[in-house]
Amino acid sequence: MCAPGNEEGKKKPDNDVACLFSKTFRELGKVEGRRRKDAESLEKVWHAIGKIENALKVRIVRPPLRREKPPAPAGPAPTLQEFRVEIAANGKVTVTFGDGKQVDLPPALHALFTALAEDAGPSADDLVAWKSLKWLAASLKSRLHREVSPHALSQLLWRLKNLLEQKGCGKGLIESVPGAGARLRLKRGASATGGAV
Repeated sequence: MCAPGNEEGKKKPDNDVACLFSKTFRELGKVEGRRRKDAESLEKVWHAIGKIENALKVRIVRPPLRREKPPAPAGPAPTLQEFRVEIAANGKVTVTFGDGKQVDLPPALHALFTALAEDAGPSADDLVAWKSLKWLAASLKSRLHREVSPHALSQLLWRLKNLLEQKGCGKGLIESVPGAGARLRLKRGASATGGAV
């Protein structure tokens, strides 16, 4: 709380700065809280739109997101050598990577991760092959027993990339390129245990 002014009702200069500093940081905290809630609400809305798309068999184009900060300098892309998948009795899926990092995946993201990890088809390098979006949608349909629209697939790819990055598994572990599709940067013939692929 700001200190009271002097007998003439005026604040001392020191009090003005301290009061402004305190008030500004309180406002910053409120704005940041609202921003987080708005981002969560927006994702819920797009999730609902994905369900509507599936029901009506239409595609709604999501507007591009505005960048809040400049991208970090590109470093060497991570490559996955091995991973283990554990499925608990309650259906919870945990993927443990070779370096010990773990990530819990909901069913749809587990299905997508598994599809991306498949060592199927020719590859120009020593990583598993690129999968077209059409191939991924068909694979998810067989795993999830429901249609997956192009928009829903792009949302799942975004969510999986984001989750792996948040858990420190490496930015760029999942690559996607228009026209080529997407792939997991997984070495061909890598060790994958626990029934993932």
